[in-house]
Amino acid sequence: MKDRINEIRELLESVWKKSQAFGRCWQKKGDGTNPLATSHITFLNEKEAVTVFYHEGQLYLIEYQTVVKTLLGDEVKEILKKKGIEINNR
Repeated sequence: MKDRINEIRELLESVWKKSQAFGRCWQKKGDGTNPLATSHITFLNEKEAVTVFYHEGQLYLIEYQTVVKTLLGDEVKEILKKKGIEINNR
């Protein structure tokens, strides 16, 4: 039986082709407390992103727009800075 997220991926082929970046990402289910711990299809453009995934049998879509000065971004920058790696923010 075909995985449901793969069927969604096929339906979104036109978005896949025109996105500046795209991919599949996932997280192990673990103890079940993380609703994002599943297989995702993610599309990125310069200032926005969309991720699509199933959780407990329901299809979800989360949309993001460019945000600056996030805690997660700060953590990534700090780790890279400690290793002497320069990054350029867009």
